[in-house]
Amino acid sequence: MASEYQKEYYRKNREHILQSAKEYYQKHKEERILYSRNYKRKHWLHQQVGDNSFIIRGLNKTPYPKDRLCFICSKPKKLTYHHKDKEFNNGIWICIACHRALHLIARNWQIAKRYLPLDPYLNNS
Repeated sequence: MASEYQKEYYRKNREHILQSAKEYYQKHKEERILYSRNYKRKHWLHQQVGDNSFIIRGLNKTPYPKDRLCFICSKPKKLTYHHKDKEFNNGIWICIACHRALHLIARNWQIAKRYLPLDPYLNNS
């Protein structure tokens, strides 16, 4: 809760406070965008179930690869996060094409393991 002094200070200096905040955000825009992007990659997971989409927050996912290479095809592409059922913190970063192929090969992780033995890599993290 803000004290009466803080409320009064804000009322008197509102324009200066807003201008300072605006200047700060403009000056540090790229840093804020990069921090936000990296935070979301590590701690958020977007899920799509039918027509509904939702975000799972508070995760500690496998770090986004600095070289931005797909875990399966090793090509530098935009990556998505693939995880085992209900184990959101234990997954791999793969390109969209490999992610689609993985889901086409198998509807669940047990069948996919037969074709793509990824468990040794996942357990090392």
